[in-house]
Amino acid sequence: MKRKLILETGEFWIGESFGSTNTCISRLVANNSMVGYQELITDPALKGQMILFNYPLIGNTGISDDDYLSDFVYIDGLIVKDYSNNPSNFRYTKTLSDVMEEANIPGISQVDTRMIRRLLQDSGFIKAMITDEDMPNEQAISLIKETKLKTEIIGCKKNWYAKTPNHRYNAVIIDFGVSFQTINTLNDLAFNLTIVPNDIEASTLLTMNADLIVLSNGPSSLFMGKHINLVKSLQGKVPLFAIGYGFHLLAIANDCTLIPLNNPQCGNNIAVKDLLTNKIISTSQHHLEAIFDVPSSIDPILVNQLDNSIEAFKINNDILAVQYLPKTSTKDLKNNSIYQLLLKMIDDKGALNAKKN
Repeated sequence: MKRKLILETGEFWIGESFGSTNTCISRLVANNSMVGYQELITDPALKGQMILFNYPLIGNTGISDDDYLSDFVYIDGLIVKDYSNNPSNFRYTKTLSDVMEEANIPGISQVDTRMIRRLLQDSGFIKAMITDEDMPNEQAISLIKETKLKTEIIGCKKNWYAKTPNHRYNAVIIDFGVSFQTINTLNDLAFNLTIVPNDIEASTLLTMNADLIVLSNGPSSLFMGKHINLVKSLQGKVPLFAIGYGFHLLAIANDCTLIPLNNPQCGNNIAVKDLLTNKIISTSQHHLEAIFDVPSSIDPILVNQLDNSIEAFKINNDILAVQYLPKTSTKDLKNNSIYQLLLKMIDDKGALNAKKN
């Protein structure tokens, strides 16, 4: 069936429907990834966003049971040039449209994604609506402008556990929207994990005798107040490792300025310079804010090669924060400078505590 995509600035396109036939209004964000659409739509960090794919063909590999980043589809809507409902992949169990329909998430295809991307590049922040073809433009634009976008804080309600054989460390993850990828990577690094709700008190966390507390990724930086106070209560008392939203929390708690990006760098080929090894690495990222300057107490580790924003930093020898989750295979974990720095930080802290005792 035909559906309409309309921007708050008045431009509109008529395209083909896939997924749900719900109407949605959301912030429009472009992503240049050629692969990994399943991981993107199930990434909790993308909650509250309507995703425009620059790459023209989406859906051709279907959905695999092994590639989810969470149990839910978190995006609000999906816009693509060509949608394929006939996957060619021996691993697929459902089509992308099936999964989106089950999650009540609308999609639209056969629209001019290059033009829409250009409008985003020129205008920055834009709200958009996917709706029925016969919705009057004036009514749609009025609804878009009246709608105040909100992003809910997400995360677990009760403690749960992710254990691994022959573990060396115990870590607690504060769940702001943790992904399976984070959990699997830390398990591969020999961490037994306890995942806790994000309304937990610092006093409770400090009684858990963790080798590390992880501030997980999450969908937004709009609700930072109480979380910043939590971080300040933990800092200096236990090693901290922060990803995404957690990175933003630590940055704000240490006098950095978080700047919203009109044109976020979202994709799986973002060039970053590793200041520890002096190498350029290709990273996968999707975030809407960044920091560009840090006080002297913070040591930058990774720097974005496109806009010079800080991608990772450390403080003393007990805080490590990364803007994105460094992806690596299990066999290459020993060669990843961020993870090796993390393990050294914990081992050094453990050795120091043993010496004191």
